[in-house]
Amino acid sequence: EVAAPAVLLPEDRAGKGLFAPFSVAANLFTPAPRRWLSRGRERVECGEWIRRLAIRADAPEQAIGNLSGGSQQKVLLARCLRRAHD
Repeated sequence: EVAAPAVLLPEDRAGKGLFAPFSVAANLFTPAPRRWLSRGRERVECGEWIRRLAIRADAPEQAIGNLSGGSQQKVLLARCLRRAHD
């Protein structure tokens, strides 16, 4: 069994964790990944995280500021988990 990485999310997600004017995908892949992805691959991988964590987003291009607070937290969690396995 593989241990899950410890993840710390900022309490002030809007001020310290998210980039509100940007999309779900942009927030998920910020800072830049160690390996660059094509736009198509980025969209597919973002869609996988949306499904895995049940993020309520219409599409990876949706502005993160338009998501509920819970879905915003899930995007931050997805970013941390993705970076831990990158």
